[in-house]
Formats: sequence, structure tokens, C-alpha cells
Amino acid sequence: MQLFDLTGKTALVTGGTRGIGLAIARGLQEAGASVWIHGSRQESTAAVARQYGFEFLYGDLRDTDALDGMLRPLLDKLDRLDVLVNNAGFETHRPVEQGRREEMDAVYNVNAKAPYFLVQKLLPALKRAGKASVINVTSIHQRVPVRGNGYYCMAKSSLAMYTRVAALELAQYGIRVNNLAPGAILTDMNRELVEQMDFDRWIPMQRVGRAEELAGPAVFLASEASSYVTGTTLFVDGGYSENLLRY
Repeated sequence: MQLFDLTGKTALVTGGTRGIGLAIARGLQEAGASVWIHGSRQESTAAVARQYGFEFLYGDLRDTDALDGMLRPLLDKLDRLDVLVNNAGFETHRPVEQGRREEMDAVYNVNAKAPYFLVQKLLPALKRAGKASVINVTSIHQRVPVRGNGYYCMAKSSLAMYTRVAALELAQYGIRVNNLAPGAILTDMNRELVEQMDFDRWIPMQRVGRAEELAGPAVFLASEASSYVTGTTLFVDGGYSENLLRY
């Protein structure tokens, strides 16, 4: 359908070298977009970019002071950006009484502060696109707590609220901002946990999700198909979060 066509659009996906980020990048590319991916390391990010025909940039999102240098290759080459997917994230499990400031700072910087400042620094390019879309990949844990994962839950909750604020502020420029919230998706980040748990018992669709199942929702939020959608959260979780909230 024309509504989902991203031909002529340019997208940046952070954390785009594997898992959900790579699946989203490939989905946007298949819909016609020219895709840039971000990764933390130059060599591995370049290898993925060559394999799939992406452009790339790299940098450690734990260091938000380094974002200007990280973005320079993209901004030197492009004058506009149509789609920004803030996907990069990680989690560190630690109970409250063992919490460490440096761990919290790292998790918060990558999951919440980096998306905030990436939008800020890319705002001129997003404005020039005319009808840009920002997709913040949060988690069902923006609203569902989990023991021993306070840093991550706090960061994703903060990002989810930032999405709502940014949607209000940026609508005047034609920029839409939405959350894409995965549930139990099998990725390298959570493979060990997912394989240990009996998710069939808790997930109404009776299985964990695949990273590729985030591509379609991301294309929807990036395209004209969602032209009147902003400031909201699209949960992609097989009904998992609703079941957890009830029981």
C-alpha cells in the first residue's frame, strides 16, 4: 500500500546492528527507506552496514557529550532526516539495596538521556523533512515493574513520558513522536532469561515474540499510515502486559 511506502525517506536506527534494531532497520529498508544504523563499535557496525546495504555511524551512547561527533557523518551528508528510531538500550539487573550509581547512570544515559539529546541535535534535520517520525523503543516495563530491574524500568518510564512531552512540543513542525513497546522478544540481550522462563503460561498468544515482528509496527509508525498518531504507545507483546497487569 502507498500508505506504508517509505521510498525517498531517510531513517536512522540506533542500536541497529542486531536484534530488534536490525529487524526494524531491515523493515524500513524493505519499505523503501535509505537506512543509517548506529552501533557502539566501528568495525562491527561497518560489517553489518556492508552486509545489508546501510550507511552507518558509531559511538558509545553512555557518553552523551560525544553525540555531536557521532552524528557528524550523517549531518555532513544529509540535510534532512525523515525517521529517527531510538532503539539502543541495555539493562543491568540489581536489587534496590545493591544499587550502584555508576550502573544506573550508564543505563539511564543509553535508554533515556541519549534519545532526548539525539532528538534535540537532529531537530533541524527532522524539521526539514516536513513530516518526520520519531520512534522511541521503550518496553512493557515502562508501566509493568519487574523485581531487580529498577534502573531499566525507571529509564523506560522516563523515555515514555518524554515521548508524550516531545509529541506536544514538536507537532507544530509536523514531527510525530511515539513509543514502540516490545514485550518478551527473543534477542541476544534477554536470550538467557527468555529461555529459562515459561512464557507460554503468561503470554496470551502462548509464545515469545520474534525481533522481525517489530518491523511492521515500526514501518506503520514511520509512514503516512500513522499520519495522525502521536504521543502514544504501540505495545507489541502478544497481550503479555495486559495479563501481567491483571494477575
